[in-house]
Amino acid sequence: QAMIEDGIIPQKKYPPEGSRWQSPSYCTWGDQMAISGALNQQDQAKGNSLQKIKNVLTQEMVLAAAEKIKANKLNIKTIIIDSGWHDFRGDWNLNTDKFPDMRGLTDKLHSMGFNVVLWWAPFLTEPGAEALNSERVAGPVKYDQIVIDYTKPETREWILKKLHTWFGDGPEQWNVDALKLDFMQDKVYPQKEIYDLDWYGEERLFSKLLGMIDKVGGLYHKSPVCFSGIPYNPNFMQYVSIVS
Repeated sequence: QAMIEDGIIPQKKYPPEGSRWQSPSYCTWGDQMAISGALNQQDQAKGNSLQKIKNVLTQEMVLAAAEKIKANKLNIKTIIIDSGWHDFRGDWNLNTDKFPDMRGLTDKLHSMGFNVVLWWAPFLTEPGAEALNSERVAGPVKYDQIVIDYTKPETREWILKKLHTWFGDGPEQWNVDALKLDFMQDKVYPQKEIYDLDWYGEERLFSKLLGMIDKVGGLYHKSPVCFSGIPYNPNFMQYVSIVS
């Protein structure tokens, strides 16, 4: 509030939504780790721990957790569907074997009084992703990772379609309330080629990407960036409801 009063950051565009966003949230990740028995959260090389954690997440698991929260009258108003709803990181297609009806799940959770937040790591890729063979990637960059390159207009067109699917409330759209953004703090963009100068540089890129998400969410009256694993920066705060 002091930075707003001093003119360092703008007043947030979305008014506080009362206790719904201010109450505790439930994230599936902890239960995914417990159920899978994984010892290492992100290990892709030694025993496929990450894959085990992703595999246990299902539509039935999310609904069962929500029903238990309601049955025990816990003060939880938000359900975060973490990594595992998708196929490969970097492609972000719905895994319909585990989530046969994402819109049906979202509607059910809404009817129970929950906000629904979808986990998404905008820059991550993983072995097997079709994105690795597409024009959407750049790299290797920091930490030798191959990341999604949003400086390319074709990449932004691709993700805009995803955002409309996630936030939209029409047929074939999921009607989620917000995104939990993750793994943004590790991504520094390559310096070899410049596709769009307005999106070039880490700070400018983060701000532009958050602005794009915010704009699409706003079309559906959502406060889209609810939880964010991003580096703290006053320029980003106008888009972020809660920073974890």
